[in-house]
Amino acid sequence: MIKKLFVLIIMLLLLIPINNSKGQAPGTSDLRNATDAWDQGNYRTALRDYLRLLQSASGDQFVEAIAKQTGELFQTDEITTDGRLPRLSPDGSLIVYEAGNAPNVITRLVSISTGHAALAELPGIGAAISPSGKKAAYLKLPQNEEFKKAQAALDAAQGIARGAALQTLNYLQAKYATVVLRDLKTQQETELATGGLLKSTLVFGPHNGDDETVYFVGAREGEAMRNDIYAIKANPQPGSVPVSVTDSDGFKTAPIIDPSGKVLLVSIPISNPFPAPRPAENRNPNAAGGQGQAGPGGGGGGGGGQQFGANKFGIVDLATRKVTATSGTAFTLSNDGSSVVYLTRAGQENSLMLMPIGSEPATVLKTADRIDAPAFSPDGGRLVYQRMAREDWELYLIGRDGKNETRLTRDIQHDILPRFIAKDRLIGLIGEPRHRRAYLYDLTTNTRTQLFHNNTVRTISPEYIWVPSPDGTKVMIQADRDGDTVSTERGVYVVNLDRKVTKADLIARLERNLAAETALYDEGQRVFKPIAADVRRVLEQASVNRIYDHEKTLFEFDSKHISRPGNKQAIDYLTAAYKSFGYEPEQQWFELRQALGGKTANVIAK
Repeated sequence: MIKKLFVLIIMLLLLIPINNSKGQAPGTSDLRNATDAWDQGNYRTALRDYLRLLQSASGDQFVEAIAKQTGELFQTDEITTDGRLPRLSPDGSLIVYEAGNAPNVITRLVSISTGHAALAELPGIGAAISPSGKKAAYLKLPQNEEFKKAQAALDAAQGIARGAALQTLNYLQAKYATVVLRDLKTQQETELATGGLLKSTLVFGPHNGDDETVYFVGAREGEAMRNDIYAIKANPQPGSVPVSVTDSDGFKTAPIIDPSGKVLLVSIPISNPFPAPRPAENRNPNAAGGQGQAGPGGGGGGGGGQQFGANKFGIVDLATRKVTATSGTAFTLSNDGSSVVYLTRAGQENSLMLMPIGSEPATVLKTADRIDAPAFSPDGGRLVYQRMAREDWELYLIGRDGKNETRLTRDIQHDILPRFIAKDRLIGLIGEPRHRRAYLYDLTTNTRTQLFHNNTVRTISPEYIWVPSPDGTKVMIQADRDGDTVSTERGVYVVNLDRKVTKADLIARLERNLAAETALYDEGQRVFKPIAADVRRVLEQASVNRIYDHEKTLFEFDSKHISRPGNKQAIDYLTAAYKSFGYEPEQQWFELRQALGGKTANVIAK
């Protein structure tokens, strides 16, 4: 009886008009009404109401709420509208990104602290910045005819032949590229001798005065079953050659240097990171190969985690060159370099493991749920990770001792790839790959804020890469801020977490949006006026049940992904449905390696 009475009271409260609430701060109900209009798609009304609130005597109190609803809360700086592989220098003072097409790719270095002024332009790819911020090492691409012909072959290749052409180009890049050191103060360059090795993935060792070391993934040409990690001094003596710092068979990639300089971590892949070129007709389209795309987007740096199908990682003692292999994936090094967190799987059981360098691993968590993407808090005392809860990923916290597990998110979309940026702040992503967005989580207030937006009403801004600065005050994001997901150009932006938008900035944003919405409305009224009556008559014939029947049929095909049978079933069904509407649909077929049967189609009806 008491439960029924409680439910009745709640229902009655929901029927009370919002504007009749007493004791609210002036303007609170106005803000709620404006937000309701926004959520209903009545943007002109919402924008006018928001502007009235901001321009009132108490406007300052509404800035944060309205900013979050209409776009960005934090001030965002545009670095470039066309940049690839953006990354930050170890001290967070420089942004590094690539631009241009092979063989003329360039790497730009931009200073964050001096108004995003260009610091240097390097004629190559895969740049690494020294911890001191004084030097850069990069791979200078070859300009010989063999490489140019390979690039031309890749540009012209179609379908499965493109994979073989890319593999050839990657191999020639690894063979002929030179490792060049640039002094960022004097802009003087020095070519580092690499002894004819195949090479990729440059990283600097810890800063030790002027005695800096460059590490790279290398292999002898023709060696099919092994490669190593090599080191060469940034100020080499005449006749110096790179020295292998690994002494074990097998493959090693993606080196991560311990801040103390005592060990490095490597991914242990199952396939050669330098596969020799093969003709297109002999190439398995599902095999892993290449070091990443050469030319546009090529030659990227290293990173932790699974590489080339890796299910092992190695800890390299730089004093003895001994490689200790450990079975595990998604490995991550703590900020101080003292511990590694990683994942293992045995049967249906997944484990979150923590291993102090030089000690035995300990199990932090065991679960039948899928888990992924673990990361340390700045002090190493806590771990954040993603866990599959029923049908979507959620974010969780746990102490390194396995205690105090806490669920952070409860969203119907995937919450993934969390990482700490401060003691009680972390960023995580929400959504599917094609529309992921970054959010800032404040663990002290249990709130989250979307970081990035294009500050317009009707266009999205897909995001692709997220890199927080070491001090946690900035996040660099690569995105299509203009909403154009067809264009290959992607912008690079810096979100300043220590600078929120001002009221003047917000008012200017809303005035631009209101002008655009008003123009859109007026144009829509003008264009559709001659057919408005006909449109209303057609809409009256629409059937929710028929729409549901179409949706249900498509749903019953299961996944419509190009690699699944449901893709072809959906193509045929849509074609037949459009014909039944009186159209003459066209199936626009194209070859795609991942597609079932090697091809798929768009369905077009005009």
